[in-house]
Amino acid sequence: MGRSLMEMRSLAAEFPDAIKRMKACLRATGRVATDEQVVWAWSEYSESVCASWLLLPESDDDLVVLLLRHWPACELHATGCIATLTAGDFGGSPQLSLPEEVIRKMGWTCGDEVELQRQGDSLVVRGH
Repeated sequence: MGRSLMEMRSLAAEFPDAIKRMKACLRATGRVATDEQVVWAWSEYSESVCASWLLLPESDDDLVVLLLRHWPACELHATGCIATLTAGDFGGSPQLSLPEEVIRKMGWTCGDEVELQRQGDSLVVRGH
């Protein structure tokens, strides 16, 4: 799917009650989530059944199962984290895999925004 940060924030503004409930359901299971993470997960689920945004199920347990099944790839794994970068001159919403060690050293967490800049023959990733 690859929604941009702007699109995710727009959906969060359009469906604030749904976002609040999804975050509360996840919090009840000991998970902390950003608006963008729950929008990403629910958008992924909705699009998997050819919809743009589905109504949430009545059951909180069912909701949590669906959210976790479609959770964003930005979770830390042994192989690293997927960081969504601002598009800048590159167009679209590129993704870059960064080693978990680099993410920790930079003090970044899932949901943080980073920027990709071209400097000569190099690409520089900066946190905001």
